[in-house]
Amino acid sequence: MSVPEISFAELLGYVAAVVTLATYSMKTMIPLRISGIVANILFITFSYLAGVYPTLLVHHAVLLPVNSVRLYQMLQLVKCIREAAQGDLAMD
Repeated sequence: MSVPEISFAELLGYVAAVVTLATYSMKTMIPLRISGIVANILFITFSYLAGVYPTLLVHHAVLLPVNSVRLYQMLQLVKCIREAAQGDLAMD
């Protein structure tokens, strides 16, 4: 019995699926967004190589920018919270 060969594109698809599953197990937002971005990039690459353009369109045109913007917003929020916590806490 021989082992079936898989293409590089298929391998990327499987890796993207595993990363997507890992994304659903994240408990905090920053790792979730980073994992989501990695999954988006892997799916975009897979879709392009495999010629699955509807998946490429959805992941590239919609999900990647959304995840990127939300990650940036979350990092800005963390920065503002750190600055506020180190500042003067006086109310006057």
